[in-house]
Amino acid sequence: MSFPTNNFSRQRTLAPRLIGRQRGFLLLTAVVLIVVVALILSVMVYLSAASTRSSGKFLAAQQALFIAGSGLERGTRFLVSPVLAERLTCAAVTGNANLTNVAFAQGQFTVNAGNAGTSYYPVTTLRLALGSADNTVPVNSLAGFAPAWRVLIDREAIDYSKTEPANDTICGGAGRAPCLVGAQRGRDGSVAVAHVTGAPVGQYQCDLRSQGGVPDLANARGKRLVQKSVQLQEGWAVGANGVLFRWNDTTWLNAASPLATQLNSVSMLSYADGWAVGNQSGGEVILRWTGGPNWTRVGPTGPIPNTNLNSVYCVASNDCWIVGNQSGGEVILRWNGAAWNQVGPSTAIPNVSLRSVYCTKSDDCWIVGDQSGGELLLHWDGTAWARLPASGALPNQNLRGICIVGSRQRPQAAWREVFQ
Repeated sequence: MSFPTNNFSRQRTLAPRLIGRQRGFLLLTAVVLIVVVALILSVMVYLSAASTRSSGKFLAAQQALFIAGSGLERGTRFLVSPVLAERLTCAAVTGNANLTNVAFAQGQFTVNAGNAGTSYYPVTTLRLALGSADNTVPVNSLAGFAPAWRVLIDREAIDYSKTEPANDTICGGAGRAPCLVGAQRGRDGSVAVAHVTGAPVGQYQCDLRSQGGVPDLANARGKRLVQKSVQLQEGWAVGANGVLFRWNDTTWLNAASPLATQLNSVSMLSYADGWAVGNQSGGEVILRWTGGPNWTRVGPTGPIPNTNLNSVYCVASNDCWIVGNQSGGEVILRWNGAAWNQVGPSTAIPNVSLRSVYCTKSDDCWIVGDQSGGELLLHWDGTAWARLPASGALPNQNLRGICIVGSRQRPQAAWREVFQ
């Protein structure tokens, strides 16, 4: 006789097995969860550490950038220091103890001179006329120019971002290449004005490169390289017996003179454009500088024999003034870019000696000189010279020099980072 299966008994028999399986599944699930949580925690720790490292590197890089910039400021100081004994030539920058592995803040910088320590000193002229708002500068040659920074045209300082040798489109139109690209006009307080075709384009600068590192350059967590071109000084002095002295940024040196007569005045528009005048020697003495290697005599032109020229001043390459003295009336000459021409003499002021001329712009010039009966002051308004009435305070006075001071901005230091 058979009996039906007792379900309760079967469930009691299967229950331990099911419970065991559930426990195994839960244990496996717990292990997987523990592993997942551990992985998540590991990733979080790694990301946190990476973020810390990244933040540390970013901070070090930022510190290195400003340390490198500080190096440029020191390098600039040594190139154009007002204390002449401190000045360095461009060739003496690299390896100088004051600029090499210098500890600063939390790091170190080293400053070197680019272009193998040779300053840039090219000479060229404008290929086409330059408008006051043009942002490319067409030139006849790029030979010797720095890859970027600054040129002087007339009395305007112009910064540029790069040179373009052949592409007319980049230069702004047909026939404009080669050119200087990205021109920023009227820098350091100069005024953006138009310039004529053929105007000299000068440049005299030293390329500085400063590398900063934290904590030092040999074991840097952060390292940056910045560069800047520093405009150098050049000057001329003239005197008796045709003496010409040239200031090359650190030293005054004798320069060759085309004649031995006395020179009275010199005016420079840029490193490549200058005039000097002096006492007559078979005709007026006018010398021209176009970047070298020597000064050349212009003239005599013939119209003003036996004349001593006392002062010269240039507003632009096609606008210069010379004054002097001659019996029968004052001597005033104007340069139009091609020739010197007399303006006057005026019959109103005969037998005078004009001693000095100075201009703030093409329609604002002043002349002073010698004459009895009251001081001699002349003003040019762009159309004619007019004598200012005597004030009465300076009777019988000889006025020998004049300079007009206009508003000029203080030059601002600037540098740019070199991405590497």
